[in-house]
Amino acid sequence: MKPYFSFDASYVPPAPVLPVRLAHPDGAGIGIVLPLLVDTGADCTMIPLSTVRALRLPRVGVVQVEGVGGGGGQAAVHAVRLELPGLQQLARVVAFGDEGLVGRDVLGDLRFTYDGRRGRLELVPSRRPSPRRSRG
Repeated sequence: MKPYFSFDASYVPPAPVLPVRLAHPDGAGIGIVLPLLVDTGADCTMIPLSTVRALRLPRVGVVQVEGVGGGGGQAAVHAVRLELPGLQQLARVVAFGDEGLVGRDVLGDLRFTYDGRRGRLELVPSRRPSPRRSRG
């Protein structure tokens, strides 16, 4: 059985969104499941500042962020346990704003099919774990 995720119609046009479970890297406490926009143009995965605070994620660095249209600034990088169908890993995420997205740092460890005509994203199970590690 392959997991399918319907595009989120609150975006215009509808966009692929994945439910991602985020938790403290040491596994303590409860996790939070957030719908994160799939963004193949983003270098890194970003999560809301409120999620970082709620999970008390450890800060592991700082990066300079910039959007396609400019803007941005410095943002904190945090360690997190990240889970979605077919993938569980420790990752580095950027805390920025109040929306979240899955960037190429995580997407590079997945196989998926973007089916625009049907308005869904299909995660394809991997036969072997990826040797890649997430960067932040």
